Amino acid sequence: MKMLMCIASNSVMNDLVHLFESQKLNNFHVLRDVTGRMLNCDLRMNTAVYPGYHAAVFSLIKEEAKISAVLESIREYNRSIKTANDKIHALTWRIEEWIYD
Repeated sequence: MKMLMCIASNSVMNDLVHLFESQKLNNFHVLRDVTGRMLNCDLRMNTAVYPGYHAAVFSLIKEEAKISAVLESIREYNRSIKTANDKIHALTWRIEEWIYD
């Protein structure tokens, strides 16, 4: 079981949520208004000097094949994007325990 975290510009968040839904991921959470800088992207701090926000999406995924499919979909999406600011950044890490009951 792994946690998938994606960070992207708020401007592409609808595309990212659609990507998750198309992969039949119905267990995800969106955090909007995230400030910071991603690799090769503009700093977004919601100020006059550094306007805008990012957003983060988290999903707990049990199946390794599903993780691979989602990451490949993100790669395909990123290949179609012209500017670095609109690319989706994704990472995963192992989950040792999950308390849900």
